[in-house]
Amino acid sequence: MNRIYFSEDDPRFDAHVRLLGVGRNEVMPPGFVSRQRGLPAFLCVLFHDPVLVEVMGGKTEVLPGTMILWDRNRPHYFGNRSSSWSHSWVVFSGEDCKYDWMDGAFEQPQQFENSTHLLGCFARLLREFQSFDKPDLLIISANIQILLREMCRNREHHERLGFIKDPVKTARRWVAQNLRQKLPVSVVAKRVSLSPSRLQQLFRSRLNCSVQQFIEMERLREARYWLTHTGLRISEIAEQTGFSDAFYFSRRFTKSFKLSPREYRKIHHGGTRRAVRLPRNN
Repeated sequence: MNRIYFSEDDPRFDAHVRLLGVGRNEVMPPGFVSRQRGLPAFLCVLFHDPVLVEVMGGKTEVLPGTMILWDRNRPHYFGNRSSSWSHSWVVFSGEDCKYDWMDGAFEQPQQFENSTHLLGCFARLLREFQSFDKPDLLIISANIQILLREMCRNREHHERLGFIKDPVKTARRWVAQNLRQKLPVSVVAKRVSLSPSRLQQLFRSRLNCSVQQFIEMERLREARYWLTHTGLRISEIAEQTGFSDAFYFSRRFTKSFKLSPREYRKIHHGGTRRAVRLPRNN
């Protein structure tokens, strides 16, 4: 057996770590996994074959050795229409499996040149349930943390390379990954080892806009995705995309798209609106 599912109230878990499922090298027939409402826990997937994935509202092809982390209740879509494909995955939650940096890592494909060490984590997670009557929660938590820390280290490594190659591209990517946070120019500039004035100069010359204008455009672009694909309240979408309040969000959205958020949703939302419950920020 290369996959196991668990109920949400499985007594073998506790508040520190809980799994809803885990699989290793699971082979799928041609087609796609599509969950418009996402899952009630975090989803981490390591792909072993080329697949098409929808992340941040857009579809992209990823290579073998790519790992992606999805937030709770976030829609996900991935697969291969023309051929079978395989992946390893784990659905998890718990106090030991949440880091501050994760908010910027969701739906950001991480490419690993060698994913053997990652595959070992999925194998050890399965082993705890296949080889022992009582799984060791510390071992389960440790392997989840290894997967998450490897993603963090891999991302930081590629960001450091990006600083040298293209600070504007790196800043744009980092902003897109951290829209929920407060993003003063000084914080963005620090991420790419530039002064705020130098970063502003580069943005104006390369993108014909200021850093603040770019951040707002990214937030509004993300808001369009939530309006189109979910039934979240306008106030929830404002919070999800980093706006201080729903009134200000609606005013900026209307100015940019000549439609209010409600009008935009009425035109572009396909089918029945789906309610999505967001995790509360503690």
